[in-house]
Amino acid sequence: MAETIAKLLGVPVPQAYTLIKEYGGRVRKAPVEPVIKVRAKAHKLPSNTGPMGPFHRKYLEKRGFDPEKLERMWGLLGTGPLSLLDKLNYSRRIIIPIFWEGEQVSFQGRDITGKAMQKYLACPEEREIIKHKHILYGSQEVLQDRSQCICVEGVADVWRIGRWAVATFGIKYTREQLRILRRFKRVVVWFDEEPQAQQQARKLRMDLSFSGVETEQIFTPKDPADTDPATVRKIVQKYLDI
Repeated sequence: MAETIAKLLGVPVPQAYTLIKEYGGRVRKAPVEPVIKVRAKAHKLPSNTGPMGPFHRKYLEKRGFDPEKLERMWGLLGTGPLSLLDKLNYSRRIIIPIFWEGEQVSFQGRDITGKAMQKYLACPEEREIIKHKHILYGSQEVLQDRSQCICVEGVADVWRIGRWAVATFGIKYTREQLRILRRFKRVVVWFDEEPQAQQQARKLRMDLSFSGVETEQIFTPKDPADTDPATVRKIVQKYLDI
């Protein structure tokens, strides 16, 4: 339902859930209320942020993604050769809004040049409505369902897997994120193959198991985002009850 409304109104799917709720639709609350911090500055996007251009789309297509689908599902935007926020340089990045309960609360910027020192550049902390490391990146559907999910590191991993995935914005998870994950009955952890990432994956499984959450771990030679879609579909069907 939310995807249909989003497509008709031309808004990202997370915002469609807010509209459903405002007009009397039945939308359950997110699994847990995150800590809301007091902002020192108003939340806003970097300067010269707008619809993705040819270079942003080419970057996504090169990685095997459908730009139009990602725009519709996640509200992706782009910046040009000059883009600043609080003296931070967000030029030539895909801007990834981060939603919680239908509201944009933060963002990340993904470099598309391959030349930036930081692949991902987060929203300045003093401008976040909710600190992004206090929540998970994923669809409202999986966060409301609370039954099962695949937990990954980054936003691109979520794009590849789809609506069953949630991301912790890196391998180091916080107690706030752990609190949300503990509300699921089953969590399948799919981190990158590097030793440090696998160590964190095992630690996350242990923390979840202590709370009675059923856990499992996926091992693949490639990161989730770089795994071909057909293989991803097979993995999801194997590890999730769908």
